[in-house]
Amino acid sequence: STAVAASVWQPSQPIITAAVCMLLGWEPFNMKRVIGILIAFLGCSIMVLGGSGTATGESLGGDAEGISGAFPNLMGQVSFFVNCLGSSLYVLASKRVIATGRYESVTVTAWSYLAATFMMGIFALTMSLSETLSSFICSDCEKGIWHVPSSAIPALIWYILMTSSTAYGLITWANKYASGTLVIGYTVLQPMASAVLIQMLITFGVNESCSVVEGARSILRERLMEEITEPCLDEPDKYTAMGALGVVTGLFVIIWTEPKDANSSLHKEGESTKEEVELTGFLDEHFLYDSDDDDLRSLEGQDL
Repeated sequence: STAVAASVWQPSQPIITAAVCMLLGWEPFNMKRVIGILIAFLGCSIMVLGGSGTATGESLGGDAEGISGAFPNLMGQVSFFVNCLGSSLYVLASKRVIATGRYESVTVTAWSYLAATFMMGIFALTMSLSETLSSFICSDCEKGIWHVPSSAIPALIWYILMTSSTAYGLITWANKYASGTLVIGYTVLQPMASAVLIQMLITFGVNESCSVVEGARSILRERLMEEITEPCLDEPDKYTAMGALGVVTGLFVIIWTEPKDANSSLHKEGESTKEEVELTGFLDEHFLYDSDDDDLRSLEGQDL
């Protein structure tokens, strides 16, 4: 699949989370909340599909050169769905664990990453043993699936430390104070945050705008008759502004309709569990003391 498809799938997480919560009765059904989620999703779609993503020739089903076969595209879409579903279920599952009061958010995150590392290791080892599977997963890995370009190392470090570990740690921590829908709802800000960052990089001269670079390329191609490649960034356009308006509006509605007792049922469940444990301990201790008193009285009676 393509980066455009990935960008469109990402803001679907609040929709999945809200659907699961409302179906299971963890959050009350609220039509205004549903409309807010859909508005935010529509805003993200406008930013991605109407903006620079399609200007490069990409589409939801393939890139400019075209991805051969419908099955790989289908598997790509299924993978995006599983990814978004997994993120939503992680938020909801970790919320119920934290509500018991037995584990801190950092502990839940650490155990989650430990389990993910184990499963990822099995998957990576299995994939490396099959040439067909390796080629299907990474068709453009000319130097092998284990080869990592040196230029990708800074991006990997950033992803591991910030986008992955820190971000999920903060998400798990936020689970203590907000509903699952609100926690995952902030994913709709990702395309807008990317647009702001891209504009800053272009404004401060860190990267060139693709509109400028493409103009220079066309001139150089005419003079040198050869392909000129230079990295550039697609500058935000009117679709970005329109989509951002939808994202902000939708997110405002999600925050506005946040149920005041979003965590009450889960906290009550956790408090009842702790009360049961404390009551059990009290009864055991009281029972032991009573047993000791009975034994003492019986011995005193025998002595008399």
